[in-house]
Amino acid sequence: MSSLYTGVQWEFLPQELGFGSGPTCWRRLAERQEAGVWEELQRVLLDGLRAADRLDFSRATIDASHVQAKRGDAARKSVRAG
Repeated sequence: MSSLYTGVQWEFLPQELGFGSGPTCWRRLAERQEAGVWEELQRVLLDGLRAADRLDFSRATIDASHVQAKRGDAARKSVRAG
């Protein structure tokens, strides 16, 4: 499971929002992450957008917080060797 990070400390989430305590919110988020809910949601949304021809990659960005940059991958090693 990938780590879950945020700039807000879980214990400081406002109780008046009605989502439960900070630790409860963190636990629910972690459970859904482990169950693959977010990956499945992304897949369903992208499949729907593709089917409707509504994806536009003319403007795109890759955020390192979502795309893991692995150290020592084979592509980098082959570039150094060549």
